[in-house]
Amino acid sequence: MKKLVAGTLVALLTTCGSPGWEDAPQIAVGLNCQGDRMTVQIQSGARFTCSDIVHTLDTYRAAFEERWGQIDLGGRVVRIYATRYLTPADGGVVVGGVTYRDAIDLGSSMLVGFPHELHHIQLGPSSADHHGWCQDFMPWEGSELGFDDRLGCQCE
Repeated sequence: MKKLVAGTLVALLTTCGSPGWEDAPQIAVGLNCQGDRMTVQIQSGARFTCSDIVHTLDTYRAAFEERWGQIDLGGRVVRIYATRYLTPADGGVVVGGVTYRDAIDLGSSMLVGFPHELHHIQLGPSSADHHGWCQDFMPWEGSELGFDDRLGCQCE
């Protein structure tokens, strides 16, 4: 399968927040959208349309599922922030995405991080340390998505 993202995107930030499986913080939702087996919410103030965001997320999900198997989001809503990156309350660390018990949050410039968050859901809360991801998942992200986040998350 050809790369889904052109160019050499290297995450200089961490891609994921610590998936502690707590409930997601509240955000002001501007748009509610329906994707392939998922609900997508776009934060108020974001300059996106449902079709732009949903198409991109559906494409990333299809690529993920082709390699790693079908995934059930477990009722989680995918939320796209108006800001490029997220700054979680727990320490103010800038991240591209965070998995919660009830949501996946992605910064507006980090949609390519969606498969990373899907992998957290697939593996469960014990995946917070990314142990073993450098051997299989992160190389797949690099070759398939053109996204190298090994600089962001400590996987070993």
